[in-house]
Amino acid sequence: MDDGRVARHAQRVRSACLIARSATCSALYRMSITIRKEAAMKYGMRTPSWKKSLSARTKGLAARAVKRALIPGYGKKGMG
Repeated sequence: MDDGRVARHAQRVRSACLIARSATCSALYRMSITIRKEAAMKYGMRTPSWKKSLSARTKGLAARAVKRALIPGYGKKGMG
């Protein structure tokens, strides 16, 4: 390779490394932000959501109905 091509190749490699490094850094930053949000302590009054409550009730009913149909003894007295 001549000097011009070598210089262009080196520049391309350097810019690719910078892009990869910045993408990695931003991904790590986003992960740390997410981790911090999840670990935040909750305080104050409990605020129940009727959507989540309804979803939990219907999902639980359906799951129990399926288990009762498939597992012979599920939901019977003396099974645990």
